[in-house]
Amino acid sequence: TDLERLVRVQVLDLQTELRQRNEELEHRGGLLHQRDHELLEVTNQLAEVQSLFDEVNGQLETECGRIENLQETVGTCARQSQELEQLTGMLEESHRV
Repeated sequence: TDLERLVRVQVLDLQTELRQRNEELEHRGGLLHQRDHELLEVTNQLAEVQSLFDEVNGQLETECGRIENLQETVGTCARQSQELEQLTGMLEESHRV
């Protein structure tokens, strides 16, 4: 009958639509899987970069400590040089008297 034919056509249409939706979902699932993989790679690369930054930061801290020590040494040398000049001047003056 016409009603049965109409129902069969609707069933076929719905099955076709279901198949299309399933294919679309599979495609999207594949894309999500690919993006997850890419995100994992990026996360791993960022962890490597962070490790390098940590290493460089440690080296910078070490070098800053060395520079501070050098600055203190230069300051001490400058004061000692000034004191030596004063003592030399006093010694020369005492020889003149």
